Amino acid sequence: MSASKEPPRAVHLLRKFAFAYTDRIAAIAADAGLHPTDLRALVELLDAQREGRLLTAGGLAEALGMTTPATTALLKRLERQELLTRRRSAVDGRRVELLASPQAIELGWRHFGAVVEVLADVINQLDSRSQKIAEKVLEEAVNALDGVQ
Repeated sequence: MSASKEPPRAVHLLRKFAFAYTDRIAAIAADAGLHPTDLRALVELLDAQREGRLLTAGGLAEALGMTTPATTALLKRLERQELLTRRRSAVDGRRVELLASPQAIELGWRHFGAVVEVLADVINQLDSRSQKIAEKVLEEAVNALDGVQ
């Protein structure tokens, strides 16, 4: 898009939302005594558990775009804070699965519960067709950003 052509208003609104949400995440991380990356890792673990997926250290590193050594350090920090547990896979004993601890789940609800409720209320005000459109726009926006250098 050329510099002279104004993007749709929705682009500016997405940016404003992204900044507001980023600020909220930073405040949540600070309040929880976590680095924002540690909080992101917990959210990945909580999302995986909610969706019935199991994450390994490699899967978490990939999801966060981190190196193996950085992920190892992150996992050690979360374990020290009793926010993460590791267990051998029942299917493949060579794999180690990562699980958010009950303390992490409680931390997630305590800090994100209000945010989730407010956003759910906003989305639930839309009819089902509009909800599907919103989901499609957000999903495609996230995917599009993955491809931007």
